[in-house]
Amino acid sequence: MNRNEVESIVEKINSYLNSELWMDFEVTQYTNYKLLLTGSIDPSSSNSDIEIEFQEVYYASMLFNWKTDISIQAIELVSDYEAEEMYSKYKIESGTYIFKFYPEDYSSDVECYVCAKNISYIINEKDF
Repeated sequence: MNRNEVESIVEKINSYLNSELWMDFEVTQYTNYKLLLTGSIDPSSSNSDIEIEFQEVYYASMLFNWKTDISIQAIELVSDYEAEEMYSKYKIESGTYIFKFYPEDYSSDVECYVCAKNISYIINEKDF
């Protein structure tokens, strides 16, 4: 995936999240270098509203569940400056993107990171 494709996906995810009233996220699965996050308005439901999958995950530092403030950008691709620092610190392979989530109800210095080569998402249809 090139950077433009990744930025487009991140923008679409944020656009969807901003259209919702809130979103609770959890790490649902990690296997074979794939990390699956699911988001739901109703965490008691077994159905998720959105699934975000990171492929070829190199590094992750995050809470296992959190609430997202949808009034701000919930996920972003980190700046080149911040990425360089993390590439060096964690010896992250070139071509890996660093994603940052902002959990609600935590201080601003609590940040969730996923370093992966690819990202995809699915918005699940809602039953009415």
